[in-house]
Amino acid sequence: MKIVFVSVESGIAAMGFRKIAAIARQVVPSLEVCFITTDNLYSFSSHFFPDKDFSIQEADISRIGEYLARADLVAFSCMTASATYVEQIAARIRSLNPRTFLLWGGIHPSLYSDEAIAFVDAICVGEGETPLRMFLEAFSRDQQTGQTPNMWFRTGDLITRNKSLPLNSSA
Repeated sequence: MKIVFVSVESGIAAMGFRKIAAIARQVVPSLEVCFITTDNLYSFSSHFFPDKDFSIQEADISRIGEYLARADLVAFSCMTASATYVEQIAARIRSLNPRTFLLWGGIHPSLYSDEAIAFVDAICVGEGETPLRMFLEAFSRDQQTGQTPNMWFRTGDLITRNKSLPLNSSA
């Protein structure tokens, strides 16, 4: 089973994504992690050449989608500024391999859940550490995932909005 986690952001810091990917690797050690930098906002080049377009082009979207369409599960993470790229990549994957399960987490699907779920099979809303582990354990065993808390699932026009777990606490 091929599972790929993808951060779509201006840079590669993505601390929350890195934490989630590390948790996911505890369940699926063969998990692949990819970083797609959308506009090189933090590079020296973008500051020295402000008029140059460093954004992802349509040909890039196509190549990225072709690569990710080989996976059984692709899990995206992004902030709202990069959401359009996730939508485009998800559409490309879907056109090439409708069987690839598409999951989207991060701040954008948490804030704009109704918009995000239209592009993927499932979204994670809010904290993902525990729900993701539960989801991956079931998914990797080919078991039912649709009851995973903090997650919404879309089957055609039907959307299942599961209840949320209590927030993580250090107390």
